[in-house]
Order: sequence, then C-alpha cells, then structure tokens
Amino acid sequence: MFLRGSVLGPLFFVLCLNDLPNIIADPCKPVLFADDTSIIIANPSPSKFKEYINRIIENISDWFIVNSLSLNFDKTYFLQFMTKHNNEINIKISCDNKWIKEIKSTRFLGLDIASSLSWKDYNDQLMFKLGTACSAVRYVKHFMSQDTIRTIYFSYFPSILLYGIIFRGNSAYSSNIF
Repeated sequence: MFLRGSVLGPLFFVLCLNDLPNIIADPCKPVLFADDTSIIIANPSPSKFKEYINRIIENISDWFIVNSLSLNFDKTYFLQFMTKHNNEINIKISCDNKWIKEIKSTRFLGLDIASSLSWKDYNDQLMFKLGTACSAVRYVKHFMSQDTIRTIYFSYFPSILLYGIIFRGNSAYSSNIF
C-alpha cells in the first residue's frame, strides 16, 4: 500500500494513522512518533488495568480491520513499568488469537528504558560514550589548537549529557556520571 522510497510514503503513512489516537479512550495516552506508536496505560488497580488493556486492544484490532491494515506481531510488545512500591501484574495480552510478548526494557527515542525505571543500562551506555569521546579529545589535543578542542567539546559533550536528562537526571546511577 505504501510506496517504499517515495517522498509520498511518509505522507500516506501519516494520513493513514492520523485517526488512530481517536479510538484510544481515556485514561490511555497514545504517543505517535514517525512510524512508532506507543500506548501508555496507567491504573493502580490491577483489574481496571487489565480491563483497559483488553478494551484498547479490541479497539485497535477493529481499527486495523476497518483500515485494511495488519499489526506486525514481531514488532509488537508490552512493557510494565514498576517501582519499589508496586508489584508486577500477571497479565497475558492477545490480539486476534496471537500473543503479544512482554519485554523488560526497550529503546524509545534513543533512550533505553527498563521496566524498573532505574536508568542503569542507559547510564552505563552514556559513560561508555563519554569515555570514548574523552579518548578522542585526548588523542587529537596534540594536533589541534585549544580553540578547536573547545569547539569539539562544546559541540559533542553537552548533547550527550543533556539528552534525556529530564527523565534520568534524578536516577541513583546519575552520580556515576556527574
């Protein structure tokens, strides 16, 4: 249906998915970014949580049928966020008699998010990136002027450090970086 490689492909995709958020009822929040769709469902009551999930999956399944689309189950999964104060809800989710797999972490807009919201894995990757960048600066400092090195530093390091800081900044693992 979509023209791969065409400049019209993304436009058709956006037009096709434009009404998807309308079928998702409150208190669920759809997040559409490029060709990625996420649905955030929050409820402290396990029974209400399961009820919302089943209703949303049913609505989405109907929407796919009406729009002659299909869900790619290889790229469809769910993630339960948990804190120290709440327990994992034992839930199995299916759509059109196919199980949707549960995962413990995912990458969303460049941020690795774990179900525990600890940010440990992301901060470990961040420390690796910063270490690599420091090594590169140490290597080139003998060949470049102080101004050039400052330019390299200010063009690279702040973007690495600040990306996603609003989410991970208060993490217990942030002290390893700052």
